[in-house]
Amino acid sequence: MSSDRTFTIRHAGPADTAAYKLVHGRDEAWFSDVALVSMSVFIAEATDEPVGLMVLDEGRIEYLYVEEAWRNKGLGSDLLELAETLDGGGTRTTK
Repeated sequence: MSSDRTFTIRHAGPADTAAYKLVHGRDEAWFSDVALVSMSVFIAEATDEPVGLMVLDEGRIEYLYVEEAWRNKGLGSDLLELAETLDGGGTRTTK
């Protein structure tokens, strides 16, 4: 992962429902009742604000989003690298 980072990536927990604003096309219930409970959710933050989000479900990337202002800064690549590391390199995206 990038050594010169202006963002941090951490595992999300039940208190992270505010990151729902990054989940476009899904309802809040899916995020709080399904994703945060039964999937691995990671939040990328800059100055304590969520700027990226990745949801993994059994080795598959169920959802990946990076705020437009944070694109082309290595954040998406770091999220993908994290997914590959956690899954031993076998991570697949869903269609």
